[in-house]
This record gives sequence, structure tokens and C-alpha cells, in this order.
Amino acid sequence: MKKSDIKNNKFSPIFRGMFNAGLLSPVCAAALVFLCSAQPPPAARAEVVDRIVAVVNDDIISLYDLRTMYEPYAERIKSIGYPPEKEKDMLYKLREDMIDQLIEQKLTEQESRKAGISVNPEEVDQAIERMKQANSMTGEEFEKALAREGFSVEEYRKTLRLQILRNRLVNREVMSRIVVTREDIENYYNEHPEEFQGQKQYHLRTILIKVSEHADTSEKMNARMKIEDVYRKLEAGRSFPRLAAQYSDGMADSGGDLGYFPFERLSPTIQDAIKDLEPGEYSDIIFTDIGYQVFFLEDVDDPGGKSLEEASQAIKKKLMEQSVDQKIRAWLDDLREESHIRIIR
Repeated sequence: MKKSDIKNNKFSPIFRGMFNAGLLSPVCAAALVFLCSAQPPPAARAEVVDRIVAVVNDDIISLYDLRTMYEPYAERIKSIGYPPEKEKDMLYKLREDMIDQLIEQKLTEQESRKAGISVNPEEVDQAIERMKQANSMTGEEFEKALAREGFSVEEYRKTLRLQILRNRLVNREVMSRIVVTREDIENYYNEHPEEFQGQKQYHLRTILIKVSEHADTSEKMNARMKIEDVYRKLEAGRSFPRLAAQYSDGMADSGGDLGYFPFERLSPTIQDAIKDLEPGEYSDIIFTDIGYQVFFLEDVDDPGGKSLEEASQAIKKKLMEQSVDQKIRAWLDDLREESHIRIIR
């Protein structure tokens, strides 16, 4: 899962807050979103006749554990209205995926115990406070947000405690295996020059006198006379933003302010008009596909390029993040190989 998936997850403003507060790595945050968004509201947690569905070393996974995770997703699949065979296949695949997820949760919990990793209640309190601050939430707003996602505060605390445990274990067992060398950084820098060259941004204003697509000669002449009259006022020293507010057929409310644009994104006609301007200068009258225009160069933002040294930390972080998914998958596969796992159909 990508960072953007975490930030945009529609089920989990709470968990986005944890991610933004720095409580979770991208992968661990993704795992928590998956785990917690799968929990149904307390009222939906019907009692079931329990049995064992899997054994993971000395721990068991019960049918209740599985159904708690499985049923909300199954209901969503059933509500879509797939053909019966497709729905059956999707529900079977969902059940298998949920069992795998529960097995991996058990494995990471067991490894946390072996490693002597623990989380005390004060650490959970601090994590919740950081999360609330990241979301600008009061205690009452926090509880309401949890309730909307089907959680009590106590349930959330238990889930958060387990996730912090897993996060620490992953940092120790996985992140320590990721090594980004100076050569890796240099190679990335040289292979992606577009990311570090910097890009000039031109802050533009415009005065526009519109000309409709099917305008006749008379309409074009009237529009030309209007823009020439405004241009004479510019030459007389009148303020460009004020003239734009008074006469422009577009962006008048903002004094003709168009914002910042990279030079390459502008049309060739506009590029030619502004290429020799200095901030505070305006262009000649030009004809564009929407009418007659004059452009004013408000400012040029030139961040310049980044040297290898300036970019090295960002590159290292990016390369490490790219390795995380692969390393976690390999680590979990190793745990499964070393463990006694039995799935009871």
C-alpha cells in the first residue's frame, strides 16, 4: 500500500492521524488500516458457535476471530450484485486472504513476545495524544470518530498497543536489513535528473477581452479597440491589477491573477510574449484562443537545482521505502517457513 492510500483511506481518519503523527511506518499503517477497518461495529458482532480454524505454533485462530474480520467485507461483496459464481469465488478468496492475514498477525505477536518487546499504558496514552494533535481533535471528537468506525476507546487502545508492538518489531527485524549505500544514492541521482533540476515558476496576471469562437470581423475589431484602450492606460502608468479588476473578462475579482506556471506548460504564443519580461513588466497585446490578452509578470520563482549532497537524504528515504514491502514480505515468508502452521478446513 502506498502512502497516498493511507492518507486517502475513506474508512480511517483515525489511522491517517496515526500515520501523520509519525506513529506508524507506511507498511505498518497500511496493516492497521486493513485490520481495523475490517472490525464491525459492536452491535454487529453476533455470537457464533466457535471452533479452531488455524493453529500457529502454540496459538490458535478461532472461527470467531475469522468471522469478525471476514463478515464486513463479505457483506460489501454481497451487496454489489455479482453473478452467483463470481460472488462465490470472491467470497472464497476473501476467506483465504483473511486467514493468511490472521496467521501473519499471530506470527508477529509471537515474535514480539520472543524479542521482549513491550508497550506500557503510558506509551499508548502518548500515542493517542499525538494522534489527536495531528488531527486537531478534542477527546470528545476522538471518541465520536472511533464510534463512527465501530470502536470503543478500549478496543482502539488494544489495537493500537498491538500495532505499536508490531511496528517496533518490524523496525528491528526488517528495517535493519535495508541498507542504502552511497553508490545507490548516486545512481538514483544520476538516473533521475528531472527530480533535482528545479523548475522556474512564472507568476502571471492577465487582462482578457474575450472574443467568441464564431465572432465576425466587427466583434473582433470592437474587442481589439477595448484592449488597446486598456493598454494605453497601462502605458500611462495605471496599475495592472486595478485595470484587470475593472476591464478584464476573466479573473477580474483577483486582479487578473493566474497563479504560478512552469514555462513549459504555457502555450508557445504566451511563451513568446513573456520570455523576455522581467518581474513588474507586461507583454504586448496578443491574440489567443479565448481573445485578446496582455500578460503581466508578477514574479519568477527559481528554486534552482539540488546538489547530490542536498538531495541525498530524500533519496535515501525514498529508496528505503521502496525496499520495505519486499523486505517485509520476505521476513513474513521466513517466519512461516520456521513455524508450525496448520489450517483446519
